[in-house]
Amino acid sequence: QLDIGLDFTLWNKVNVTTDYYNRKTQDLILANPVLATLGFPGNTITENIGQLKNTGVELSINSTNISRKNFSWTTNFNIAYSKNRVVSTNSNGDDIFGGFGIARPGVDLGTFYLIRWNGVNPQTGWATWKDASGNIKQYDPSLVKWTTVKDGATTSAITAADRVVLKGKTPYPKFYGGLSNSINFKGFDLGVDLQYAFGFYVYNSTLSSLETYTSQRNKTTELLSAWTTPGQVTDVPKLYWGDNQQSQASTRFLEKGDYVRIKNVALGYTLPRSVVQRMKISSLRIYVQAQNLYTITGYKGIDPEANANGNTNIGLGVDQFRPYLARTLTAGLNVSF
Repeated sequence: QLDIGLDFTLWNKVNVTTDYYNRKTQDLILANPVLATLGFPGNTITENIGQLKNTGVELSINSTNISRKNFSWTTNFNIAYSKNRVVSTNSNGDDIFGGFGIARPGVDLGTFYLIRWNGVNPQTGWATWKDASGNIKQYDPSLVKWTTVKDGATTSAITAADRVVLKGKTPYPKFYGGLSNSINFKGFDLGVDLQYAFGFYVYNSTLSSLETYTSQRNKTTELLSAWTTPGQVTDVPKLYWGDNQQSQASTRFLEKGDYVRIKNVALGYTLPRSVVQRMKISSLRIYVQAQNLYTITGYKGIDPEANANGNTNIGLGVDQFRPYLARTLTAGLNVSF
C-alpha cells in the first residue's frame, strides 16, 4: 500500500489537502461458484477470495474568499478520482457475476456485462441486437422468428451467451465530491451544499419493466414514441402484445448516471444581541432549510444513485422502481439560554 499526502496554504486564505493512494485489497468478498451437486443456493459460496487494486487521488480546497466585519464568504470544494481493477477472483480465475455486473481479472470491478442493443430497424420496426461476434439480429414476434438484418436470413436467437464486458462502464463514479458555500451578512447566514458524481452508469430496470408489452401494469410515456411507419427513426420498437424479447436486459437500458445535486440549502437570521437580551435569552436564530432540493442529470429514471441489489460489490447501479428521494422543507428556531 502506498499513500502520499500534501498539505499547504496559499495567501493565508486557501488551504489545500491532496492525497494519492495505490492499494491492493486482499480477501475481496465474492460469490465463489461451486458444483451444483453440492446443493448450495445459487451454486455459490460467499468467500473472501478476490484481490482488488485501487488507485486514486483526493483533493480538498478550503478558502476564505471574503472576510470583513459584516460580511464573510467561505468555500469548501472536494473532488476524488478513483480507479479499481480486479487482480484475481478464485484459484481458477473464474468470472463471477452479480446483477448485471461481472468480476473478471483485468477488468474494473462490477463492470456491466450485457447484450449490446443496436436500436430499432427503421424499415420493420423490430428490435435489433448484436450477438457476441457483432452480427446484427432482429426478432419478429408476429412470426416468433429471428433473422439477420443484413439479408433477412433465419438465424439463432440472441441469448445470455451474447453478453459482453462493457469496458469502462461501471456503477462506480470516476469522479465524485462536493461543493459548499457559506455566506454571512450581518445577522443573515446562507449555506448551500452541492453533491456530484461523474463517469458511472445505471441500469434502468424500471424503464425496462414499464416498456414491457406483455402485461397490464402501468406503462411509460416512452411508448408514445414507438415505431409505426417504415423509415421512422426511433428507439422504441413496434408494439406487439406478448413480445417478451424487446425489453430483455441489454445496453438499451444502460444510461449515464452523471449528476449534480443541490443537497442542502439553509437560510437563517440571528437576532441582534440587544434584542435577545430584552427577551432574557442568550441567542435566537430563525431558519428555513431545504434538503434534496433539485438534481441536475440526464438520467431518465428517478434517482441516479439507485441501488436495487443492496449491500454488494458486484451488481450495483440497478434502478428497480427506486422511490423518490424526499425533498424536505423545514423551518425552526435555535434558542440558547
